[in-house]
Amino acid sequence: MKVYGRMTVFPIMPSRINRLYELAYNLWWSWHPEARALYSTLDLDLWEQVAHNPVRFLSEVQPQRLEEAANDVGYLHSYDSVLNDFDSYMHPHAHETWFSRTYPELSNRIIAYFSAEFGLHEWPGHPFRRPLQRGQRSRSSLRRSRISVSPGLFPPTHYS
Repeated sequence: MKVYGRMTVFPIMPSRINRLYELAYNLWWSWHPEARALYSTLDLDLWEQVAHNPVRFLSEVQPQRLEEAANDVGYLHSYDSVLNDFDSYMHPHAHETWFSRTYPELSNRIIAYFSAEFGLHEWPGHPFRRPLQRGQRSRSSLRRSRISVSPGLFPPTHYS
């Protein structure tokens, strides 16, 4: 039997919390405990079972849990707060970034950051499963500048 591809089926998301999908596909969630809590509070056992993977979590979570969350005032308060922070981070006004305030004459330039690897939250390929310092710097540079390019190389084996 030939397998031509895989298809993931997601439960129908209540419209009030439908941006959980958007958040799941952006690594921003991994840097913010409040964002991770949006998933873990829905079903902690499942969250642990899927190794803190929000995309997989949303494909396996029971639809009734999503409905309950969409009607829970406390959850919705947390959801709105996290999404407000996410939107501010993703779409800052030109005058709101450190780089644009410090170097306004360079605001139309591109900044490149080169690294052999980037630290991703709980990256299974890393022996210590923790964010790496270079990844932290890359994230910081993304926050400070309007445009950032971060090419990297993944070595076949890790090093000390």
